[in-house]
Formats: sequence, structure tokens, C-alpha cells
Amino acid sequence: MRHIKYTIQRHGVYYYNRRVPKKQQPNWGDLLRLRLSSDHTTAKQSALRIDIILDDLWKQGSNSVPIDFQKLLNRTQFEDSRVSTFARRYIEARGVKSKHIILATRLFTDLVGDRHVESITRSDAHAFVSELKSRHNCSATIKRRIGSLCAVFNYALIELEIEKRNPFSRIAVKEENHLTQRRRTFTEHELATGYKLAWNTSNPLYLLLPIMGETGCRISEIVGLRKQDVCLEKGSLKSNRILQED
Repeated sequence: MRHIKYTIQRHGVYYYNRRVPKKQQPNWGDLLRLRLSSDHTTAKQSALRIDIILDDLWKQGSNSVPIDFQKLLNRTQFEDSRVSTFARRYIEARGVKSKHIILATRLFTDLVGDRHVESITRSDAHAFVSELKSRHNCSATIKRRIGSLCAVFNYALIELEIEKRNPFSRIAVKEENHLTQRRRTFTEHELATGYKLAWNTSNPLYLLLPIMGETGCRISEIVGLRKQDVCLEKGSLKSNRILQED
């Protein structure tokens, strides 16, 4: 039976036993020791999980805060505590629409990696806000992304029984009532160019842009149109139905 990295065995029980780096010792102490299990396979899985979480936490520098690993290990049903996993579980548990949560989660994990919830810090949240601002997202969009992730982390921290502040709680966004980049309307030339490109494409949705430009309808209103909503004689559309996304 192969030795499990960073473990010792006493009286048939495996313990996680790892020396803390000097930069982390003011917060963590000199040595981290945790009781794992008397079963080799279970102890190996737990030790590997702690390795990943510690590596993520200690990469943050000297500001990482210790968490209750023993309580975390007791939550055996949550072997996978990555951000994306809890985003999916939050959607399933709450029955909420998934579009904004999935998008916010993807943007965040693309930036910092799909790490364990326990290892995400306030610095990661601020880095996410900075990234959104660099993309010229308006403040309303940034707040919506933060709100989605805040909800996911509230759910995850409760389920994992971790006493830790939500890293997305009370994130301040400057100029909340102003667009970072003011939008403008299309010129007649730009619309004509767009219509021409749309007409010449083989895409079955080639009428989408011309209808939007001539009627001002939103995409959800156009795709929700029925045959009886179109009057060819009067050249008009009756849009009173919005297609809802599942």
C-alpha cells in the first residue's frame, strides 16, 4: 500500500501532516495536522482535496485565512466543491433561471480558474470587477454579475458549513448610475450596410436584423412572433409575446 503524501499513520488512523510555509505561519501556525480516516482510500481522497485547497489558498500570499478543514471533510457529499459545481447545484436547488448565473460563473472561472469555493478570496472578486470594467461593461451589468456569484457563494458556504465571509458581499462599483461607455444609435448608412449583409447570408435568421432595425423590437419579441402576428397587407407586426428562455 503506497504512502499518502503529507500524511502519517497513528494507531491505524491517517492524519494529514504538513509543514506550513514561513509566509503563512503568522496565520496558520507551524504545522497543519488533521485527522482523516482509518480507511486508506478515504484518507487518500481527503488528503488530495486538502492539498488542492491549501495550494490555492497559499498562492494568495500572506493574507490567506485558515478555514475549518475538519468540518469541511465531514461534508462527504460535497467531494467536488468547485465554483462551477456549486453554480449548477444552486440553479437546481433554487429553480432559478440559469442564463445570468452560468454566464457570470464562466467569466469568473475563465479569469481565476475553476477552483474550490473555499479558496476564493476577496482579491479574486475585485480582480473580476476590474476585468469587467476593462471590457467596458456598464455598472448595471457588473452588479448583475456580482449578484449572481454572490448568490452562488452564499449557497455554497451554507452547504459546506464554512464560517467565511462571502467574497462577493458588498463589492462597491463606482459610477453605478452611469454607463462606462455611452451607447449610440446606428446611422442610416450602418443600417443599410447591415441589411445588405443580412440579405446576402444563407442564415435562416437573415430577417432578424432588418426587423429589429425597422420596428425597434427586441430579439425575444421577434423570435416570439407567430404567423397570425404578421399582416402582409398592412405591412405590420403585432408583437405582444416574448419568448422566455428555459
